[in-house]
Amino acid sequence: MSKNKKGRSKSNRKPSVKPTTAGQSRASVKTPEAAAEAVTEDTVTQAEQTMEESKAEKASKSTESTAKSQKTQKDSKTGQATDKKNFFENLSDKNRVMILGGICILCAAFIIFRFVSLEIKVSKLDNKVSLLETQKQEILDEKDKSEKELNEQIALLSEKVAITLVKEDEEEANRVPSGLPVTGKVSIIREPLTEEQIAELEAQSEPGEGDVEIHEDNKIVVFGAQNGSTVIAAGQGSVTAVEPDETYGYVVKIDHGNGYETLYRTSTAPKVKVGDDVLKGQLLFDIDANNSEIGYQILYKEECINPMDIMEING
Repeated sequence: MSKNKKGRSKSNRKPSVKPTTAGQSRASVKTPEAAAEAVTEDTVTQAEQTMEESKAEKASKSTESTAKSQKTQKDSKTGQATDKKNFFENLSDKNRVMILGGICILCAAFIIFRFVSLEIKVSKLDNKVSLLETQKQEILDEKDKSEKELNEQIALLSEKVAITLVKEDEEEANRVPSGLPVTGKVSIIREPLTEEQIAELEAQSEPGEGDVEIHEDNKIVVFGAQNGSTVIAAGQGSVTAVEPDETYGYVVKIDHGNGYETLYRTSTAPKVKVGDDVLKGQLLFDIDANNSEIGYQILYKEECINPMDIMEING
């Protein structure tokens, strides 16, 4: 600041005019414009010098301030270290033991805390494992239960299938005409003709006469029944015809659905009608007179067969 003031005081001073001789005055005499220009140049030069000096002074002060700050920080750290050293050096043995004991207690507390934390985590993991084991056992129990139920259902279904098959077999067996078609006191009046008897009848008959009658009668069984006897279905089937018969009075025809058909002929009124489904042994006729004749025939695939063969095999 003093230099700046000095610079300003120098710049404000008026230029001194030295006395000159006569010869010099002629040579150095200047115009007012030239004198003003010279004064301005001096002023600018002095200002520049002042600014440079100010910058240099600021830089020097900043460097000194930084150095002092660093030294202060270093001294402070050194002082703190020294203070700590002095603090521990000044402690008595009793105080040192107390401090070390406190540190040991803190370490022990930390170790116990960590141990307890680990125990808690292990306990939680054990609980999760136990829960998973319980869920696994429940799943296994449910699986066993499902397998047991499935086996029971399979067994039940197998039983139903077996029963169904047995019923189907029984039904199929019941559809085959077997046994006697009459109940009560009965006797066989006439058995079907043999092949030789049929051939003899055909030879005796005139061409074109009696072929149908011989064909119809050649394999028929005629029973003699007493009052109170009944005519029953020889097998399960459906009634396909109920018609008058010139020889016996009435004829009932049953289709058994397996290629077999049976015909029942007698003089009393039938107890069934066309379209009825009948079971094996179901009533077809009531015999209300003694010595009534019952004609019985069996067809298989529209061909007459000997009823005695079926009755012998099945009943």
